[in-house]
Amino acid sequence: MMFERKARRLTDRFEAVGYFVESAESGPAGRFRLQLGDGVVIEVLPACAGPVEQWWLFDRGTDRHYVFPDSADR
Repeated sequence: MMFERKARRLTDRFEAVGYFVESAESGPAGRFRLQLGDGVVIEVLPACAGPVEQWWLFDRGTDRHYVFPDSADR
């Protein structure tokens, strides 16, 4: 799937640099913001609403993960 290919490419790039999430916050309508080392900030705003998954966040080293929207079939 395109999502998995892009996620792998992004993960590889971030692992090569060694970024770690220093803080995370979520907001309304699936918005979230990650503060990484070296002043890198990632802000995500879902492109559409509905039962289709817009994003996944995984708690590394655990089975815990977060999906938006919460009603998505996971």
